Amino acid sequence: MEQRTKNNRYCRFVDASDELDIFRSKNVNDLRPFYGGSVVDQRMDAIRNSIVHIRQNWDQYESFLSSLKTLMIGNDKQFVDKTLTEKVDRIFKTKKDWKGDVNETDNDNFDVLELYTSEEGYEKFFKVINDVFRKDDSVLADDKIRSAVFLIELINIDLFNYCLKEPSKQNFQGIVYRGMGISKDVFETFEALKRQPIPNRYISIPLALWSTSSDRQVAFRFITNQILTHKGEKIPLLMKIHVIELKPAYLKLYRKTFPSIVVSTICAVDIQNLSFFPKEKEILLRGPFFQVLDLYEEGEICGYPCKVLEMVMLNSNRDHKSTAFLGSLDSPARKMFGDMVVATRSRFAMNYCNKKGLTEDAEEYRKIVEMKENELPQMLEYL
Repeated sequence: MEQRTKNNRYCRFVDASDELDIFRSKNVNDLRPFYGGSVVDQRMDAIRNSIVHIRQNWDQYESFLSSLKTLMIGNDKQFVDKTLTEKVDRIFKTKKDWKGDVNETDNDNFDVLELYTSEEGYEKFFKVINDVFRKDDSVLADDKIRSAVFLIELINIDLFNYCLKEPSKQNFQGIVYRGMGISKDVFETFEALKRQPIPNRYISIPLALWSTSSDRQVAFRFITNQILTHKGEKIPLLMKIHVIELKPAYLKLYRKTFPSIVVSTICAVDIQNLSFFPKEKEILLRGPFFQVLDLYEEGEICGYPCKVLEMVMLNSNRDHKSTAFLGSLDSPARKMFGDMVVATRSRFAMNYCNKKGLTEDAEEYRKIVEMKENELPQMLEYL
């Protein structure tokens, strides 16, 4: 892909307003008294219903595609970069689907994913979709919710097929970074979150697309740009995110118990080679669930103390069309996978807290690991 570079481009890597994506996480939203949203649960119900509807009615692809195009019509679709016009035209003329074999991906394109990484594509398509997910009145417009979910499903398919075609991109693990310039009120929300009981100390943003970088300096450059733009009105905050895999023994057991379900690692994918800005070393996080580990101060940016929010997330999920037809097995399959994820994440957090001398937190995480592991045999007996 042609390499494109542009200075001062930070919209995907830095949240620049008080309407941050993190406030789609209900537990964080509840801590934010100045947030005007009153129908978070209704909005999430509408999103879940749309996911099920789309996957169970994939034969209506043309209709979903037409509705998506209608949603985007109100925006200027003329791109300065003509390669983007070609990609958009191809998106609306071809049918994507989850592949089951690497040989099926030979002729695949990843146009939706590449469109997301472009500055124009993000502004004209994905910011519109984010508004649909964020605004309360979207619960009154099923067509908007469904179209937004459909676009994210196309991203899911691109991520899944890309990892299938490029095995080296599967199972990304490591530390990634994302920056924020936040107001004092928003920072106080993070402080309140850190004081919550451990089970509530999380940020969950279903269907969100979060751009992060494997290079800390990339995140610092984006934060610096924003802090200078706002001339001291924002507090620099760096998210330091540990991306880990599901415990292999759990994954083996899960696949043995539910062999029809596809578990992938599309929650964290290195898309540097697909990006319009490859120097950003982008790791795309999809629908992240972050467990908050610590909040502290480290160094300065532009003369202002930099806050660091350290968190952990798993790269694994079961977000695949194979989950749409489980019938009576849906609930136990979801419960078992959730318990395995919590146990894996909590074990990492326990070890982290032990190393940092956070003994009370470490003990709480140990209890969670023990509880979840004790529930697994009971679940197997139920099945």
